[in-house]
Amino acid sequence: MSEPKRLGTVPVPNLLFDQLLPQLNDAELRLILIVLRSTLGWREGDDFGGWRQKRRDWLTNRQLVRRTGSSSASVSRAIQTLLDAGLIRVEAVDGTLLDTPHKRRRNLGRLYFAPGDMWKTAPPADIGSPRRTTNTGNNN
Repeated sequence: MSEPKRLGTVPVPNLLFDQLLPQLNDAELRLILIVLRSTLGWREGDDFGGWRQKRRDWLTNRQLVRRTGSSSASVSRAIQTLLDAGLIRVEAVDGTLLDTPHKRRRNLGRLYFAPGDMWKTAPPADIGSPRRTTNTGNNN
């Protein structure tokens, strides 16, 4: 029996909520959610009625700024932090990993974003100490 299609949903891995959420700043969280929505949350059909998730998606800096509501500088920093932590991958059209700002700037083609390999296997390395939030504990 096949799994039912859940239209209009994004399967967000529990790891994001259970371990990573306290460690991500706002721009990083928004960016990883956009990457997950654009890949795990997207279904491509084939000629035989089957569905598969996208492995990666072409996203421009302008799209990321618009969709996250963050500044271009915040998006760029978030990309690098998430890359360094293995939470996302950024690739050239041929699949070459673009893991530094220099490589991404030198790439004249499209940038393809994908969830990092860690989403498929083991938990990620620590991405740093938990960050402060606007929640002071006094919110009722």
